[in-house]
Amino acid sequence: MTPRLRRIADAAATAASIAVACLLCFGSPRDWEGGPEWMRYGLPAASVGGVRFGARLMFSGAAKGTADTAPG
Repeated sequence: MTPRLRRIADAAATAASIAVACLLCFGSPRDWEGGPEWMRYGLPAASVGGVRFGARLMFSGAAKGTADTAPG
């Protein structure tokens, strides 16, 4: 995957996840019943996962040979 395509996918995944989170926070329908009611509980987890996926795409090129902790 080219870096440009990776950044586009990152922006799309992050924007979609933030849009779903905003929908749930500010405008989620409270009259959902049955199956959609269960979907309302799963969407926040999916939006957090989407933001994490977008961050993983953006920062996937970690430098090799570096320590995870600070020297000391």
